[in-house]
Amino acid sequence: MIGTPGIARYADSIGGSLLMTVNAGSGTSAEAADWVRYCLAPGDARRLSDGFSGPLPIGWWEVGNELYLQENPGTPKVAMGAAQYTTIFNDFAGAMRASVPGTPIKLVAISESSASWFPLYDANWLATLLAGAAAQIDLVAVHNSYAPYLYSAAEAAKGTREVYQAMWAAPEAIAESYDRLAATISSAETSHGLPAGKIGLAVTEWGPLFGMDRRWVDNGKTLGSALFVARMFQVMAERDRVRLAEAFKFTDSFTQGWIGFDGTATPFWEVFKLMARQKGNA
Repeated sequence: MIGTPGIARYADSIGGSLLMTVNAGSGTSAEAADWVRYCLAPGDARRLSDGFSGPLPIGWWEVGNELYLQENPGTPKVAMGAAQYTTIFNDFAGAMRASVPGTPIKLVAISESSASWFPLYDANWLATLLAGAAAQIDLVAVHNSYAPYLYSAAEAAKGTREVYQAMWAAPEAIAESYDRLAATISSAETSHGLPAGKIGLAVTEWGPLFGMDRRWVDNGKTLGSALFVARMFQVMAERDRVRLAEAFKFTDSFTQGWIGFDGTATPFWEVFKLMARQKGNA
């Protein structure tokens, strides 16, 4: 197990910045506020005793994870509607910001999108969220950037050429979904009298994801998947509203890590390294 101090030390050693997800499903705003206080409040005694002289390298705080999904195996007991989440988000936002007076923190609200593969608890999630919490939101997180997503037996039975063609076409559909989300956010900013561009998009999960069928399980590590990753970097970089795309997951025992548990680099890592080198940052 690795806790907050351990991951913070690692992020600091590589010049990285962390996104933390607070438990808005079964946790409380007081717990979230205390976590923020530990990480960022000047002179927090607990953090000092853990060997940190200053705040931890945390750039963003996401409030909850996929609470809008009815059939995600991890969320059925805490799934909720948009109105309930909006109330919870505002409660968490107030408590978390009040825990570190004078220290600005960036808060990420979760959102469904028009490209979800799971049945949604509330199809009007984003509109409801923006109507009730736009002023508190810095970024809206979306999880609509996976492909080719072969989650039925019929999809998993398709041919390799068809599956890879679908994956390589997916970034164009994802780009359109980002643009629709950006338009919805822009309209909300106007109606609430907020500065244009105040609320950004955060792509907090994304990547080549084929499914659990044994035939496809390792295809996220192929050169074909690397092409999908490279195009997705372009799609996100081309959109001013996309402010954050995290390394999901940095390491993973299954198929989605940038680095495998054995230290093997995956297409995520190789593409990122090439892009960093091209930009002069590697």
